[in-house]
Amino acid sequence: MELLKKNNWHRISEAYHKFITSGIVPPNLVRPEISNSWQRSRSVNPWGPKPRNINNDEYNQVLEDNAELIEFARPIMQYMYATNTKYFQDTIVHLSDQSGVVMDSCTWKSPFPTILKKRITEATTGTTLTAAVLAEKAPLELGGQEVYRVTCKTSYGGAAPIKDNANNILGILALSNSFGKIPDQPLSFVIAATQLLENLLQNKVVARKKMLESNKYFTQMINQIAAPILIIDNEGQIINANASCRNFLAIEQNKSNLIGKSCYDLGITLNEVISNSLVNEPNYFTLKIPQMTYICAAQSSKTVRWLNQKQHTMLMFNVIDTTKDRPPIVPVEWSGNPFAKIIGNSFIKKNLIDIATRASQIPANVLIDGESGTGKELFAKAIHDASNRAAKPFIAINCGAIQSSLLESELFGYAEGTFTGGKKGGRIGKLELADGGTLLLDEIGEMPLDMQVSLLRFIQDRTVIRLGEHAPKKVDVRIIAATNRDLKKCVADNLFRDDLYYRLKVIHITLPPLRDRKDDILVIANHYVNYFSTLFCLQKMSLTQETSNLLYQYNWPGNIRELSNIIENAVIFSRSDKITPDLLPVEILEFRPNLEKIDKMTLIYNEKELIAKALSKHQGNVSHAAKEVGISRNTMYQKMYKYGLK
Repeated sequence: MELLKKNNWHRISEAYHKFITSGIVPPNLVRPEISNSWQRSRSVNPWGPKPRNINNDEYNQVLEDNAELIEFARPIMQYMYATNTKYFQDTIVHLSDQSGVVMDSCTWKSPFPTILKKRITEATTGTTLTAAVLAEKAPLELGGQEVYRVTCKTSYGGAAPIKDNANNILGILALSNSFGKIPDQPLSFVIAATQLLENLLQNKVVARKKMLESNKYFTQMINQIAAPILIIDNEGQIINANASCRNFLAIEQNKSNLIGKSCYDLGITLNEVISNSLVNEPNYFTLKIPQMTYICAAQSSKTVRWLNQKQHTMLMFNVIDTTKDRPPIVPVEWSGNPFAKIIGNSFIKKNLIDIATRASQIPANVLIDGESGTGKELFAKAIHDASNRAAKPFIAINCGAIQSSLLESELFGYAEGTFTGGKKGGRIGKLELADGGTLLLDEIGEMPLDMQVSLLRFIQDRTVIRLGEHAPKKVDVRIIAATNRDLKKCVADNLFRDDLYYRLKVIHITLPPLRDRKDDILVIANHYVNYFSTLFCLQKMSLTQETSNLLYQYNWPGNIRELSNIIENAVIFSRSDKITPDLLPVEILEFRPNLEKIDKMTLIYNEKELIAKALSKHQGNVSHAAKEVGISRNTMYQKMYKYGLK
């Protein structure tokens, strides 16, 4: 939103405070539409509470009256959200009716879970994005000090009215961020999205039958995005590309070099370029067209379903290098030790790295378990990168995100004619794509029992038979499985095969939750403070001692992913070079640790480090070290023998 980036917020803030105290907007400090909106919002308390939800009966009636609008808008909203890079996942796309009631929203994790059911108008909230657009009946960019209510001044975004043939407003389509980040998408993108929606509503019968991505207004919408974009169907075939993509690939005149091609023929493996790792690093891939190879970095890759339930993927990327008539060279994300991207200094972390390093040197199957957010895929990728398979593909597949009826064809592939509407020439499966490399089976605990049999058979004989074929093909694939479930309990409950469990658990790595890695909490927190302050071009920041204490004692149910999000939010809102406690969420400020409940795993992992430090401090004097640790001299000797300490 270029206008928002260029606005002089100090002048607007000055104008706002003068208006609140005097009721008069100083001339030439704010835009006329903002000044008019402030005047219309005069009856609203700038420090007042959020508007209440409308009652359920009224809300249900709004949904019923606008059912078609919501139906056609939802996939467009998903595409709009998909244009966010991984650094803007907290951006929200929302749809309101003609009276300002928020009917639908699309985001990874809504910053305002209660935004639905609220009526957003100048009479209820004062000047906000949706309210101002509804009053002005025209597209607007709006945010920061322009917002009327004090508690909402970190919100930025753009919105446009949706109109029918008679120019009546049907609703408002908005894209905004409530955490102080100005969205990268231009207002023209939001306007193009509303034009696409208006076209679909005016031609409902045709729209239901045709593919959304073939609509000229859809192409106009994605053309507003500066980054290259490819739209890929569920068979891996490219069905659209925006102007930036065609320009980058030097095919401005037409799309013939791209449209209709298989993404796999171009060197793109979708599961490989989708980034779910702990560290926000780009995933590199190659894209090949005649006489030219491009080295690219994926910014975003998300799937969208249209009315006919066909699933398509939008891949947004950057071209970082070109190589003509020579084999592609994919840059390495981290130089040196692949495990360097795993942050931490604790004995627990070092012990895990030792196990993973050993695992990388042999081709045995690996089972990685741990709570969500502990970095299972990060460990899997590091094991692959440290192995002699590093130059071969690393392919990840989420067993819980694919319908059970499609999972077998995803893994093993299928021959031409196997399915009605299947891809001409058939399709190669993920096991063949990973030949020579590594296949990560994420959320393995969600795999249906019938598929577990097929996977077990593959592990035993290492052969693949595509659906619809009879000839087996030998492949060399290293299997790494990951889960946040207790597979041993799943076996006992007959939800997971015991023979497959033991086949996968040749090497078993359990990633402990962050609350059991106390010594790593502040190391990781400081890493993210430096990372996000650099990413957002802000001054160098640091944690205050009080903030550090609060972060250290918190139990982190969301693990490293939760810590990353909280630090990112704190960096954005900090007005100095210090991260202070007031920047932390209330659940951390109010958390009180239960000192009587110390996890056994924490004791086991930390005991060796504690004893080693005591011995070092007392220069090897066992009696003094034992006294400091709080155990007897004989017990101290037993522990030293157990951990190999001298």
